[in-house]
Amino acid sequence: MKLIIDANIVIAALIKQALTAKLILDDSLELIAPAQLKQEVTKYAEYILKKSKCTQKELDLIQNTLFKAITLVPYDVFYDSEQQAEAITPDVDDTIYIALAIHLKCPLWSNDKALKNQTKVRILSTAELLAIMQNE
Repeated sequence: MKLIIDANIVIAALIKQALTAKLILDDSLELIAPAQLKQEVTKYAEYILKKSKCTQKELDLIQNTLFKAITLVPYDVFYDSEQQAEAITPDVDDTIYIALAIHLKCPLWSNDKALKNQTKVRILSTAELLAIMQNE
């Protein structure tokens, strides 16, 4: 299944290294994100380090492993969908994820409930994704 992955999912996986991390590494998922994902995750590095209770070295290893499972797409590939995304996205920080989902015509994996208030892009929470995968 092809999915756009939101930063909140990657951050959750780095903090808990449990179910979400296993899903990211699942071969049946083709995960795609805007190239800016790395910058967004880096912005929360101190928070992630504190919450995860990992050493910096451990966290770097986990992060590198997770990012190997995600294809990063440069902004110039999907910028033509940004205006449409801006019109429907409740949070400006999520615009690039919605724009990429519109461009690739695939769902967005995010636990941001506010994103469900639009109908252009299908939003799947971790629980919903897990339910779909268990039924396949």
